[in-house]
Amino acid sequence: MITLHVVLKTVQIEVRDRRSEALLSAADISISATGYSSSVSWVSPSYTWVHVGFMSYNFVTSATGYSTNSTVEVVTAQTTLIVLWVDISGIPIRVEECVTNDAVQTATITVSGQTETINYNGGATFTATNGFGSYTFTTESTGYVSNTQNVAVSASTTLITLCVNYNPIPVRVTSC
Repeated sequence: MITLHVVLKTVQIEVRDRRSEALLSAADISISATGYSSSVSWVSPSYTWVHVGFMSYNFVTSATGYSTNSTVEVVTAQTTLIVLWVDISGIPIRVEECVTNDAVQTATITVSGQTETINYNGGATFTATNGFGSYTFTTESTGYVSNTQNVAVSASTTLITLCVNYNPIPVRVTSC
């Protein structure tokens, strides 16, 4: 009888932003295959993974500020690196009156550097297609004065609140 001992190579795993291709510094990954399951959380540019055999693995990747992504990767004897890609997730928007914080039901929002207009109808989301950073939002709504605001958007941003002011009511004062 001949006994073979197979030493499986380690594989580096990176998680990257699909748009910018930047390495993420933290992510959660669930890895599964036939007879195998593992979960990994780490804060590092890459993770060294020891697989259990040459086969297909399902990777479910999540990170703060990004949508969860699922992909299948086939590990072979030549596999040394697996790059998992995630996309920036949509951030909810709330539009309100600047002074009273009363909810505004409908508005049109334009964002500097982006061509599309966001139609707000009691709710909408913003996706930072140019990556995380500062964005200028201009919000307009019937019956209100438009408003322009600069908002810093990061991976930890969970809500963007924009505001407009009530239109002033014209008043004419006459002497009695």
